[in-house]
Amino acid sequence: MPHLLALQHITHHYAHTTAVADATLMLGDAERIALIATGGMSHDPGERGHGWIDTDFDATFIKRMEGADLQALASYRDSEIMAAGAGTAELLAWLCLAGIMGKTQPRLVAYEAVKPWATGIGLMSYTKAA
Repeated sequence: MPHLLALQHITHHYAHTTAVADATLMLGDAERIALIATGGMSHDPGERGHGWIDTDFDATFIKRMEGADLQALASYRDSEIMAAGAGTAELLAWLCLAGIMGKTQPRLVAYEAVKPWATGIGLMSYTKAA
């Protein structure tokens, strides 16, 4: 689900993830599927908050992802996401991937608040299939 639809509530996007998960399960072991979600974490490009990185928001988001806490992830309000910066809506892709993966827990590979890029940068990896 592209982040361009960010004006709709997060649960709208999240609801579509079960259909994607079901479709991948129907293929069975005969097919390998790679799912990739990209997008910066907290950042506010070109806006009044440009340069500010909400590391507290990022840490909470990562903790919820690592725990596969689907209820907490799906309960984010648009206002919470946008308070961490306009670019933070890119995390909708991460939320959709978490919904597809269900209770499978990803591991944090790296996180850094990259000041020259004015963005929280994170990388997570799922090693098991959903």
